[in-house]
Amino acid sequence: MLMHHKLCSMFLLLLPIEIVHATGGGREISRNITTIRHLIDPSVQFVSQPFPVQGESDGRLLTAPHPSFSTVVAYDAGYARTQEERPSSPEAAGYSNRIYVQRADAWPYSPQGHLKLFFGEEECDGSGVLVGPHHVLTCAHNVYKPGEKRWVDKIIFCPGLVGQSAPFGSATVTSIYIDKAWTGDDDTADIALLTLSVPLGQKTGYLGLGSMSDDDLGSELVEVTGYPADKGAVYMWTMFHELKKNMTRDTLDYEIDTYQGQSGGAVWIQHGEGDIEPYVIGVHTRGKTSSNRGVRISALKFTWLIKLLSETAELQGSASGGPSPLREPIRLEDAAANLLARQQNEAQKLKLFEGPATAGNKRAQRYLANLYRTGQGVARSLGRALYWYQKAAAQDDPIAQKMLGDFYKMGKGVEKSFERAVVLYQKASDLDNEYAAKALADCYKAGGPGLPQSDEKAFEYYQKAANRNLVSAQERLANCYYSGKGIAQNYDLAFQWYKKAAEQDHPVAQKMLGDLYRDGQGVAQSYEIAASLYLQSANQGNAYAQKALGDLYRTGHGVSRSVEIATQWYTKAADKLDSAKEALKRLMA
Repeated sequence: MLMHHKLCSMFLLLLPIEIVHATGGGREISRNITTIRHLIDPSVQFVSQPFPVQGESDGRLLTAPHPSFSTVVAYDAGYARTQEERPSSPEAAGYSNRIYVQRADAWPYSPQGHLKLFFGEEECDGSGVLVGPHHVLTCAHNVYKPGEKRWVDKIIFCPGLVGQSAPFGSATVTSIYIDKAWTGDDDTADIALLTLSVPLGQKTGYLGLGSMSDDDLGSELVEVTGYPADKGAVYMWTMFHELKKNMTRDTLDYEIDTYQGQSGGAVWIQHGEGDIEPYVIGVHTRGKTSSNRGVRISALKFTWLIKLLSETAELQGSASGGPSPLREPIRLEDAAANLLARQQNEAQKLKLFEGPATAGNKRAQRYLANLYRTGQGVARSLGRALYWYQKAAAQDDPIAQKMLGDFYKMGKGVEKSFERAVVLYQKASDLDNEYAAKALADCYKAGGPGLPQSDEKAFEYYQKAANRNLVSAQERLANCYYSGKGIAQNYDLAFQWYKKAAEQDHPVAQKMLGDLYRDGQGVAQSYEIAASLYLQSANQGNAYAQKALGDLYRTGHGVSRSVEIATQWYTKAADKLDSAKEALKRLMA
């Protein structure tokens, strides 16, 4: 019999954050979160380091999703079921069909997994999702029973589980973090972060976290994914629908079918340009008669989770064998295999959205357009993509308007029209779409038919997009401050914006930030930091950074002088830069 673990340690985390509801108008002062940490395996230790946050803008807080396709397996054809159905369950909201995830090993489903929970001799099933290299987000009622004041004894997490097939293996949970309010059965605190014995997220990738405004979430299709018990609790199913309008700071309601076993599963959206970036916005917690509910990742909960992710960023100890990096490179062959697997999943979703799209649902229209544009799960058709983008854009869907603008700007499926593209970008930008604002800035920067070139207007729209945390716009805004185009030259502000973008792995921003450190512009001069930034950018294939790094190794500034290493970097850059070719010739002379 498994022995019950007593509470091993508790620490306090006080976050005096003021939260403003985007649509409510009233100001809400957040409560403090007191964290309870429950240790299952005290031998596993952690090294802290800052967990990357994409930034804050207009009530939006995000961490970047990290796909990693190091393992993609081919399942037995017997697993490839295709049915859609409704569960006969008191948890079922009764408004949307469920879809069997045919390829649970494919991104973005690979980080989502099954939890086997042991309370003494009792075994239960739950769901969870990787949001870090060895970090699983789930609901608190999976791990602690307030009525019995009882902790779970053991948890095994298996991402991408299909029947008895575990494509990425499994891991035990070593520690649990919950909000103390849950011990008082506070439904709004029904959320938990688990740490694993091994960094499975290096194989599966992990989803981003998102805290967004009511307005942002109101324009999204939400997906709830997990392992329903009526399907044996070992097969992944997913569901789609819009959020209900009665969302609160801490809860999300949705008319999406669920069943026991899905508790703790991700409530997530595909966000960003083209709806391709997956962000967890909550965890599924319970079913009701009229709708089902999840705990929302509020700004307070987001900050709480980031602190926990930072404190447990790297695994050390006997169970892990060493630190776990935040990312693992994607191999091309794995990415290709994953794409095929994703296409199988998207084919399942296509049928679900055809009906709502035809009935006029703009989100479903946009989703269909994306499928036809990319050719995932359906024969690629720019004509069908254009048709559905036009339908959604006519209903003021800003993402569809921006994508339609791209079609006109590039002449894809329509007669090329710079003027029409600008009109669509402007409409979407006015609806606070940062991708459209950046596209409009690019148009002003270059100028074109019907639009005079204007560095000032380009700066205005780069700033708008940058303030909504679009990394490519942050780099462009920094360029404006660096060059003095559209705004007075200001190296201090150039440094700030290059730094924001560089921290999100933008290779051009990393190189330019390195230049500022090298030249002492806007920051104290440091060849050592410049070399580090050049290396980060060079490793992403930036030829200018490769050449700059070669220069440092040639001169010995910030690094140990090495003609050999300088030659290597010049050689890498020489295929793209004539200046690198010349530097290589001079070095070899």
